[in-house]
Amino acid sequence: MKKPIIILIILGLLAGGGALVWREISKLCCAPPGDTSGTPAPGETGIPETGVGEGVTEATVEGSEYSFSPKTITVKEGATVKLTFRNVGNTIHTWTIDELNASTGSVAPGAEKTVEFDAVGAGTYEIYCSVSGHKESGMVGTLKVD
Repeated sequence: MKKPIIILIILGLLAGGGALVWREISKLCCAPPGDTSGTPAPGETGIPETGVGEGVTEATVEGSEYSFSPKTITVKEGATVKLTFRNVGNTIHTWTIDELNASTGSVAPGAEKTVEFDAVGAGTYEIYCSVSGHKESGMVGTLKVD
């Protein structure tokens, strides 16, 4: 008689825990409709930039444990950058440049997010994943604005 009760308790705990995990993952990966927060970055040697109208540069970056590809992106000063970040890894990642106030926010494994930002001010900017420990593990890159 005790075994069925114990099994029911264990199943109940597993179901409840699974529901909590699902809820937390949904919070991290799903931005509200119309959310345009984020950051883009384009063009590295060997990675052709795609012009979309005058002054707009498109680029795609993939992130995984613990790197970006391409690692370096070069754009023209004053360009609007339209960046698509694809998370091809197994954990949540971000694509962030603090100085340009650009970030994708959390992107779930297998998902992607497109962000736009203005490349104001020539210089070199650090790109990194803001998930705890990822930057320290080498998930960094560079945006060069010429």
